[in-house]
Amino acid sequence: MLEIRGSGESDKSADDDHDWLSEVTLEVGPHPELSETQAKVYRLHTGVRGGLEGNKMTQDIKVCSNCVMDTTDSAIVFDDRGVCDHCNTFYDKIAPNWDTGEKGRAELDRMIETIQAEGKGKDFDCIIGMSGGIDSSYLVYAAKELMGLRPLVFHVDAGWNSQRLS
Repeated sequence: MLEIRGSGESDKSADDDHDWLSEVTLEVGPHPELSETQAKVYRLHTGVRGGLEGNKMTQDIKVCSNCVMDTTDSAIVFDDRGVCDHCNTFYDKIAPNWDTGEKGRAELDRMIETIQAEGKGKDFDCIIGMSGGIDSSYLVYAAKELMGLRPLVFHVDAGWNSQRLS
């Protein structure tokens, strides 16, 4: 970092802090004390051409007041309480229709019976997409071990696979 233009405690409380909405321009360039050869290597490595390159970015990351989602999701929207649209969608559309009691279990059991009946005599009775993350891994486990289904599991590398696992 070449220069700090100011620092100190904010005079705003966390509830009133809307600074995260502002944009700053981050100027990136080689340190002025680098030799010309070092500066050239820096420019080639980083893609910075000429002097300083300005990149607009938000000052901070805003996190939902209800969950862990944040502005690294470029399409996320927050309401006036700081709750994200993902949480609001869950509370408004999913939760009212989601029965986790006996009624919901009976409905799930009926679906499982239908899937098993339609898959009788076939190699698989369902297909499940698996990313390899916790959610999809548990879904495959639950389908096979808890529900007695015979899933055909498929995975597509959409660019998020760890290179270590490839």
